[in-house]
Amino acid sequence: MTTTSTRLCRYTVDAYADVVGGPGPTTPTGRARPLPAELATLSQAEAYAIRRECVTELCTTRGARPRGYKISVTGKADQERIGATEPTFGRLTDRHLLPTGAEIRLDLANQPPLEPELVLRTSADLGPEASPDEIHEAVEIAAALEIPVCRFADWWPEGQLSRLTLTGLIADTSVAGFVVVGTQWSRLTRERVRQVTAAVDTPAGKVVHGHPSAELGDPLATLAWLVGALARTGETLPAGSVVSSGALAAPTRAVPGTYRARFDQGLGEVAVTFGEGVGSSWISS
Repeated sequence: MTTTSTRLCRYTVDAYADVVGGPGPTTPTGRARPLPAELATLSQAEAYAIRRECVTELCTTRGARPRGYKISVTGKADQERIGATEPTFGRLTDRHLLPTGAEIRLDLANQPPLEPELVLRTSADLGPEASPDEIHEAVEIAAALEIPVCRFADWWPEGQLSRLTLTGLIADTSVAGFVVVGTQWSRLTRERVRQVTAAVDTPAGKVVHGHPSAELGDPLATLAWLVGALARTGETLPAGSVVSSGALAAPTRAVPGTYRARFDQGLGEVAVTFGEGVGSSWISS
């Protein structure tokens, strides 16, 4: 990596000490660091290199274990907004994955949004030669709520668009924070996958509705895209990987209280509660 990339990687790794989400310390400060303007000047290759180095160091120093990937900006409108021609992807570790019913300190999570999603778990190694049928046969699906977390302050001011550029998003591992996963894993036909709907009950009494049409066709198509993207760098998607496949609805700014998402097609429910300044722990599950 270049000198600039190395410095930005170090800055991003250090920023995990301030904001919860992923393999950070157990006592974050809650004071996110300024967003580096230089992130916007990177090439996509440089941004992905920073992401890889950051995750490698965090796994080494924090004891986290790689578990899969998070796919972002699957919708065409979102891609056009940041100048992307395809989705982006970040790494998920075991520290990103939480069980349904988890509680998160909102005041330490840097104003996160919340999105209903489908997570996919692979039962076989998937490489570029995998056919659509082989990808479908290797996948179990569960309900999830994703809580994206950015490491940098004022990344998404209230009522405005995100300040993260495409390369800033990639370098910050596609703002991977938490993925709260339901307990019901199912094998669904392609048609049933496309028909999944979600209804998220919010603390304010509003109901947010979601559907796979918000993604790149459907979650299986999104997974096929990821397999191809990994193949460009000689990687495969190993068996046992967990993949967060993209938002089923527009993001909702998280507020204190409980969010409960109800999914059809036999996928059940998933819930997460946000509190502020409660107790000594930043998360419980």
